[in-house]
Amino acid sequence: MRNKLSAYLIFGAAVFTVISPAWAKYPEHWTGKIEGGNGDLTITSSDNGLQGDLDIGGPGCAGNVTGPALETDTDILILKSDDTGSCVVHLKKSGSKIVSSSEDDCISLHGAACAFSGAKMTKAN
Repeated sequence: MRNKLSAYLIFGAAVFTVISPAWAKYPEHWTGKIEGGNGDLTITSSDNGLQGDLDIGGPGCAGNVTGPALETDTDILILKSDDTGSCVVHLKKSGSKIVSSSEDDCISLHGAACAFSGAKMTKAN
């Protein structure tokens, strides 16, 4: 998983350096459905780059992933790595919508009743 996370970070740094739009567009806020409940995504900027915060909640379901984020015109990646493991959430964009999402090794952040996959969200700002 560390090699996969490193590959995401290297890819993201290269893409981000070339594609990064003006910081003025942040924060971005997205809301909608995600597997097992309602999703809320916020992307903010800081001196250290972008930060992603994805919450999910529904009947018997609650979860959150917060970490460094990478964004292009078609994708958002949120990366979390700590002593308990690594998690990668990949959200696919189309215009002002998130049309799909997938996750890798994130179950400890949301439990079995829901997931960070299957997102259908709309940009709120």
